[in-house]
Order: sequence, then C-alpha cells, then structure tokens
Amino acid sequence: MKSYLIRVITNFALLIICIFVITACKLQPPRVKSSGLPQREYTYQIPEKIADGWEISSLEEEGVNSEKIVALIKDILNEKYKNVHSVLLVANGKLILEEYFYEFHREKPHQIRSATKSISSILTGIAIDQGLIKDATEKTYPSLKSYEPPEGWDIRVRDVTIKSILTMTSGYDCDDFATGHVCELNMKNSDDWLTYAVSLPMAHEPGSYWAYNSVAPQLIEEIISERSGMSFIDFSNKFLFEPLGIADFHWFLTPKGRTYVSGAARMRPRDMAKIGHLVLNKGKWRNTQIVSEQWILESTKEHISPPVHSLLAKSLLGTSGYGYLWWTKDFSIDKENVNSFFASGNGGQLIFVFPRLDLVAVFTQGNYDSSLGAQPFEMLTDYIIPAMLQKPQVHKN
Repeated sequence: MKSYLIRVITNFALLIICIFVITACKLQPPRVKSSGLPQREYTYQIPEKIADGWEISSLEEEGVNSEKIVALIKDILNEKYKNVHSVLLVANGKLILEEYFYEFHREKPHQIRSATKSISSILTGIAIDQGLIKDATEKTYPSLKSYEPPEGWDIRVRDVTIKSILTMTSGYDCDDFATGHVCELNMKNSDDWLTYAVSLPMAHEPGSYWAYNSVAPQLIEEIISERSGMSFIDFSNKFLFEPLGIADFHWFLTPKGRTYVSGAARMRPRDMAKIGHLVLNKGKWRNTQIVSEQWILESTKEHISPPVHSLLAKSLLGTSGYGYLWWTKDFSIDKENVNSFFASGNGGQLIFVFPRLDLVAVFTQGNYDSSLGAQPFEMLTDYIIPAMLQKPQVHKN
C-alpha cells in the first residue's frame, strides 16, 4: 500500500511539473530582457559580420523602407505573429536583417521539414550537370536494377520519370495532402524506406495528376548514390554545401542509413538564406557556378498548378504553382505583380526568392500542423514587399 501511494504521489508530481512546463512554454514571450520581463520595444541593428561568406549591409543602404521592417519585428515581439523563430532578409546579395526569437539564435540549426525537398532538387540538377543522370525525362526504374517490380506489377510504373517525381506527378497512389500524410507515415513505420518507395502502387498515368508525395524522391536519392559511387551525404557535402561554406547541415537518416531527401533536415537560417541566394543568382554563389543556370530556370518555373485538397494546405499555399520541388507564387501589392518561388516546410519553414526585387526572405517557426505556419505570407504582403517597393523618404531639414 505504501509503495502504491508513493507511485501515485510521484505520478501526480510529474503531472504538475508537465503542466507547469507546458504552461510556461505557452506563456514565454518572444524575447525577454535581463530582468526577465518581455521585450516589446525594438531598435534595428545591422547583422553581425562573421566568417561565413555573407556580405553585410543595412536596410537603408540597400534602399529598403526600414519603417515597415521595424513595424514587422515589433508586431512579432507584441505577439501579433505567433511562435516565429527567425526572420532574415538578403537584398542585393547582402544580409540586411537577422532576428531570432524564443531563445533561437544564429548558431542553432532549425528543422526545415519539407523545405529539404528544394535542396534535393538542387542536388538533382548537380547530378544532371555531372552526367550522372541524362536529364529530367530519364525513367527511374531502369536505374534501379536491384529493385525490379515483381511479375504482374502495374506496367505504368515503368513510365515514372525523374521529372514526374520532381513535379509531384509520378502517378503513385500516394497523396499526402489529401490523406493527412498517411503514405509518408507508413513509410516511416517501415524498416526499409527505399523498398517501400519502390513498391508503391500506381493510381494515375505518370505526368497526368498532381499529388504531394514525400516518398517517391527516395528513388532519386538511390540513383544519385548508385551512379556517383558516393553516399548522398558525401555527394551533397562535396558539390553543394562545401562550395557554399555550409558546415552545419544535418540530414535525417532512414533505418537503413540512407538519406531522407524529402524532409526533417536541420540547418541554420543564415545557411537557408545561402540556398535562396544561390537560386536567386541562377546557380552561382559569389564567383562559383555550383549548379547550372538552365537547371535553376527550369526547376523554379511553374510546371503545374496543384489541386490543393486540404484546408491547411490551402491556407499555407493559396493558389501557388509547382516546379521541381519548388513552389511558385505571385504577390499582388498595390496592383503590382511580384513573382516569387519558395521552399516550404511544415510549421512555417520558408525560403522565399523574389527575382524582381533581388530579395531572399527566410522564416523559421514552430507552428507545426497549424494554419499559423502561413503567417509569413501576410508578413511579406503587409510589410516586406512594400518595404522593397516603397523607397525610404528623405527628411530634409
């Protein structure tokens, strides 16, 4: 009886602690002063220059209306926008804004969820540049000799191409937006994710129907690893991350030790901005062409307009188009059209590229499986894009 009471008291105490921790997290303000009180005021500071390859500048020097940007950061501190972890802006190739919240900081890698896919798209382009893959029209199954479909399998599987996987039109019976990521969850519960991907049944002719699929890109990972004679991690380090000066990228590994190329990678927001600038600069970082301009132009243009099924997806993406694992979207600001493409991950992990504005905007958040992940779309519409379009006023004495 005594031991039972001890267990009851212990469990009750743990429950109280959990409730306290959860409540404390919910009540935690975006920033706190040294006194422990919430910080609501804000004064803009130029990002710090460190040895990571970024040139640094200010909002004013790059012709950005600082009043709009300051108003945005104040609204984050006042919690108009919830659970925002970072906001970074790069204009004219220079880092001009770098702000962190909720104890996140410059050196802390952030999970980027499905924004990982857009990085995998770049790596596919690099593999094509090197001749490891002929082009995006190449069919996948002839390249997977160890994973031949069994006798009697749906013959349409032999028409799945690299392009159909990149554009989410592979035809597999796997629609994560429509089913709440059932297909992806089933893969993650399996022992061999590649075998699961190879064994997916077909539902449509490849290239004919868009369905969000986080499983099929594993086939591309296998092809690149097999043909390069390198692990996908080594391939990505040698040909993408090292040339970009990115030393703190973390892939998620499958149970068999393969790289999960569709999500769950972790990286620093400054390095997310490098990915954005690389693509904005048509595959070039500083004076080094890392991936071909042709691939960047092809992968970031709209190939299909997705029929977005779920309410969450609609709130996040609206009427966006889809390229090669990149989303596309046009913003209308004061009757002006501003085109963009972006990498998007669950919870609000976003790398936006605006070619017309020479702008990269990075956001990380903790709003997983929530419509709050779409907050940056409003931030861009109400603050950031207007700040780029509306030149600062010069106050004369």
